[in-house]
Amino acid sequence: MLDHYTVIFRAHAKKIISKILHDKPALYNLEFIQGKHTQQILANQHTLYFYCKRKNAILPIYSTDTDLEKLFSPKNGHSIYHIVDLLIKMGGTKFDSVILHTYYAGEYYFYVRIRGKSGDAVYDINAKLADALNIAHALEAPIYASEAFLDKYGILVTKELLQKSIIEIG
Repeated sequence: MLDHYTVIFRAHAKKIISKILHDKPALYNLEFIQGKHTQQILANQHTLYFYCKRKNAILPIYSTDTDLEKLFSPKNGHSIYHIVDLLIKMGGTKFDSVILHTYYAGEYYFYVRIRGKSGDAVYDINAKLADALNIAHALEAPIYASEAFLDKYGILVTKELLQKSIIEIG
């Protein structure tokens, strides 16, 4: 009986490990479409809107981080992000993308993905909201989010939603 249990357990463990190794969450490209800057008494409020064409969803991101104000100004030459990009390239790697992976306790968590020259080495570095978005903006890096994240926090664009928006505007 114990041998039979062990065989079943090993088969189950192999299935779980295989699932972990091969079931990487699909990432969906987000396009920055609009930013709104609202001055308030205690802190400025920023609302950033991203659009995911494949899911037909809008993802609003809210923050009071003052570093986001750089996104609302035109690109002007080199920034600290360009310098970091040059240093990373000198090390034989490059910026690949920015990935929004978690929202917890009112904070958004991102990875800045750096890829080796051959493409097989991938490094995900935790970054705060403003740094991740400013890197994406300055270096024109794509921004991604997982399907699960979009399903939980995105707003599906439907015919009814568009009709309601048009009525509220008009």
